[in-house]
Amino acid sequence: MNTQPNIIWITLDSVRGDRTTMADYDRDTTPNIAEIAQRPSGAAFTQCISHGMWSLPSDATVLSGKYPAEHGAGMWNDALPEDITTIPERLQDHGYQTTGISHNAYFSDGTGLSRGFDQFEWVHRSTFHKTAGVWLLFKFLAQLRQHGGGYTAPLSRHRPEYLVTELANRYIRSFAGQEQPFFMFVHTQAAHLPYSPPLSHREDFTDEIDLQPAEAAQTAHERSQNYYEAIANSVDFDSETQDAIGAMYDGLVRYVDERVQSIFETLQSADLGPTVFVVTADHGENLGYPADEE
Repeated sequence: MNTQPNIIWITLDSVRGDRTTMADYDRDTTPNIAEIAQRPSGAAFTQCISHGMWSLPSDATVLSGKYPAEHGAGMWNDALPEDITTIPERLQDHGYQTTGISHNAYFSDGTGLSRGFDQFEWVHRSTFHKTAGVWLLFKFLAQLRQHGGGYTAPLSRHRPEYLVTELANRYIRSFAGQEQPFFMFVHTQAAHLPYSPPLSHREDFTDEIDLQPAEAAQTAHERSQNYYEAIANSVDFDSETQDAIGAMYDGLVRYVDERVQSIFETLQSADLGPTVFVVTADHGENLGYPADEE
């Protein structure tokens, strides 16, 4: 029987710590993650600080153990230097099977962050049919109201979370009963803009704002797609727009919380032995608020 613990590390893109249940946020956005943290062997850390305001330097730090000033990825380097050994490479040296699943281009072959993974899955709309398989893709399409924006054409209305987490579940089930320990690193889109939660979560937090759910969703989607232009032009979002953005962002976090729970349930039902289960974010999010209100 394997004596080394397995490691499942889930990175949720753009999830602010202060918008989670663990931080006593007034909306119950992450009840499942909070419950996992409250288990006898669990813990929640609310004072963690990201090493980057975007994914590349943050993931490079997590996967190398080096500060951005040391690895330079996302600063003066477009990729992790080859002379820096990654965590999965070190784990391989200690007998681990390593798997990476990504929907973020900064965790990819192109940035050097896929080094050390025995299996690396890049989940992208151009590769869905190959990576996820036809059957999983069909299941996703059949549940577009639950896991996407319904039967609408804009791809930005649909979230890839279901495909990414179901692929992770597939790998977890394949590890069951094996003696070799494994390390699985999953980077999901999570609450990354544009803020367009699946239809099943569009109304989660709209009961306390003035806009109707459909109008709030449209406002948040349009505004969050043009954040950088708005920032460059010093555009201030009015309170109604901020309320819409906040409600849709929190709905996204609530949906992602469910997908994390699905992975945890798969872990619990599989014969895996001791497993370290980590859920974190790569960085936070401004949400369109003025800097002095963040």
